[in-house]
Amino acid sequence: MDPTPGAGPRGPATPSSPDTVYERDIRTTVEAAGPDLLRVTARLHDDTYADGGFQAIHDMTLVATVDLRTMEIVDVDASMANSPHGTCPVTILDLRRVVGLRIAAGFFGELRRRLGGPRSCNHLHTLTQQVGTVVALSYAALRTMRTPGLADLGAEDFFGEILEAEPRVVNSCKIWAADGDLVARIRA
Repeated sequence: MDPTPGAGPRGPATPSSPDTVYERDIRTTVEAAGPDLLRVTARLHDDTYADGGFQAIHDMTLVATVDLRTMEIVDVDASMANSPHGTCPVTILDLRRVVGLRIAAGFFGELRRRLGGPRSCNHLHTLTQQVGTVVALSYAALRTMRTPGLADLGAEDFFGEILEAEPRVVNSCKIWAADGDLVARIRA
């Protein structure tokens, strides 16, 4: 994707209510891009008051490719159809810093170190966070999609299959805590 040079606020928008000050939509889509690859497309759209009234201020898209064998981001690109400053698109180049980043424990801290604050665009950082969040969830969905009968299992058996196939799910959240109820029930 090519950055849009000189992008800036464009077009009036309609707030969802008379009291609306800011509206943000983030939509993330994950597609199988090969046997061991996922393509994550995350889009952020913001409408708010600015010069000229309520209008679209951000419209950005990030596309990342993740290798499921290593859980690494192997490619990333972005575009800015709308941004408040003409220089915003130069921050797209900062995304090169996330190529090779593993989606695993410590992902969000490392992402913050590479892109947070003045190191890049806050909105591209937000979109890259979406990559980390949805890839873990998409692994189970992809396995379910590709394994006949898996979707027909009861919850405990289904989660048992996920745990067996992907033990890294343990400690990924409170529900999957190693000493938690779900993992204990599955392992019993």
